[in-house]
Amino acid sequence: IDQTIRIDRADTVVLGLGMATLTALNGAVPIAVGDVKGVSVSGIMIDAGPVNSPALMTIGGLRAGGAPPCGGCSDPGDPTLLADVFFRVGGPHAGRATLGLVVNSDNVVLDDIWVWRADHGLPGTVGWTVNTSATGLAVHGAHVTATGLFVEHFQKFNVVWDGENGKTVFFQNEMPYDPPNQAAWRPGAVRGWAAYKVGDSVQNHELWGGGSYIYTNVDPGIHADRAFEVPVRPGVRMHDLLTVQLLAGLIDHVINGTGAVTPGPVAAPSFVVEFNGGSVPPPTTTPPATTPPFTTPPVTTPPVTTPPVTTPPVTTPPVTTPPLTIPPGGAPGNLHATTTTSSATLIWTGDAKASYDILRGEGGVKIATVTGNSFTDSGLNAGTPYVYSVRNSAGTTPQVSVVPGGQPTQSTATPPSTAPPVTTPGPTTGPPVSGVPTGLHKTGQTATTITLGWAGPAAARYEILRGEAGDKIASVTGNSFTDIGLITATPYVYSVRGAGSTTPQITLTIS
Repeated sequence: IDQTIRIDRADTVVLGLGMATLTALNGAVPIAVGDVKGVSVSGIMIDAGPVNSPALMTIGGLRAGGAPPCGGCSDPGDPTLLADVFFRVGGPHAGRATLGLVVNSDNVVLDDIWVWRADHGLPGTVGWTVNTSATGLAVHGAHVTATGLFVEHFQKFNVVWDGENGKTVFFQNEMPYDPPNQAAWRPGAVRGWAAYKVGDSVQNHELWGGGSYIYTNVDPGIHADRAFEVPVRPGVRMHDLLTVQLLAGLIDHVINGTGAVTPGPVAAPSFVVEFNGGSVPPPTTTPPATTPPFTTPPVTTPPVTTPPVTTPPVTTPPVTTPPLTIPPGGAPGNLHATTTTSSATLIWTGDAKASYDILRGEGGVKIATVTGNSFTDSGLNAGTPYVYSVRNSAGTTPQVSVVPGGQPTQSTATPPSTAPPVTTPGPTTGPPVSGVPTGLHKTGQTATTITLGWAGPAAARYEILRGEAGDKIASVTGNSFTDIGLITATPYVYSVRGAGSTTPQITLTIS
């Protein structure tokens, strides 16, 4: 699948016969459900391809200007349904995807969903740097229900749920087996990424029956501070949670700071029977090995008040993120940046006492929420363009492209012209590249395509690179290339390479 299968009519049924498998090519998003109600998708496997996809499937999207989805796009009496739909990153072949499934619409039912960053597969198809993927499921819509949810082995939060009134009945997870060391898997004050993260601003969420397992066999000394991470408030209620150590690694708490460490060296569970923000019970003790699971009664003690946990941001791109409810304070404006070789400091105008969301990447993924008029994003790669915008409840700034190492910020409407060359290695197919490209620019567009043009010998061969990391998506002869399966109003970063020279990267959007 090298372009998106779009489902834009209400009450459409998409049924896979014989577990139809769709594999993403050239970084495409294989399926996107539009802002419509009552769609049913069932019996499909979606595989990531070798070029990173921002997501493998999206349900609903942003409206113009970042407004939430339209009011008539969902109906609690006619919900959208995904049943027996599976997502896989690696296994039959090496694959990459920032996100698995992204749910932006309200009133969606997810039934028997397995989102899997493969831990087993053909040789060379799995590994910490081979089948990369940050998060398996991101839920931004309200009134989303999951029954039978399996999300495993992702490299950051396996599930991020920041839509209101979400419900999950039965959640199964294994944390990633393959972090090479603690430093590679969230070191610092909070170690490891939780399996199930409920957004800090969520008021109401409920889960019944959740289990998370750890088996870090590459480095058995790795810790995860908790398996479930939630805001502490009365409307967030979690029932019957457990963690298990499968002979390597440790989960220190079941949920937030509650629940005993996973026992070792044998595989045995640690339980929290009930967790309610208004009344948090203490950790329950692990039953003896001869006691059947789920028979440990809750221990009644005075309530403990646990403050919400502040965690590092999730750097997922996610493809489309609806605005969150944050304190008003006037729309941010005049976004610009200063850089070092490994960081970008964003600066904007607006109420210095207001809260702002920091968005990064082609899809505008929220990476932080701050109070004030500046934010520093660190750990960046010199010479690589990064796209940013800033949002609050009053509005969103235009996106700017920032290149660490001194490159000034630019609006995404104007391609950068002085970024240093990118020399990302990549395999070459066909005759060797032989022309020196210059003057990369956009020559055309449709609702789902962008056409690139450049100067250079017309009979020469060139490689087309896309994304912040410069992934090769094609090799062509001539001076033009059309990229397909794109999403309107999403910035895409391109460069062209030939004869040992690479054009400066430019950021283009279908307007």
